[in-house]
Amino acid sequence: MDVYALIAKQDFVQASEKLWGAAAEIVKAIAARRGIVIMSDAGYKFD
Repeated sequence: MDVYALIAKQDFVQASEKLWGAAAEIVKAIAARRGIVIMSDAGYKFD
């Protein structure tokens, strides 16, 4: 199910999880292109 359908169903939690996953993949792709390996977000604190 795509994000727009989830939003239409007012399943905002699932929609936000899909969007967060997509954003994380974009960041990892950019990092890989620059030669940076991202293993996990362990050790990072987000405020």
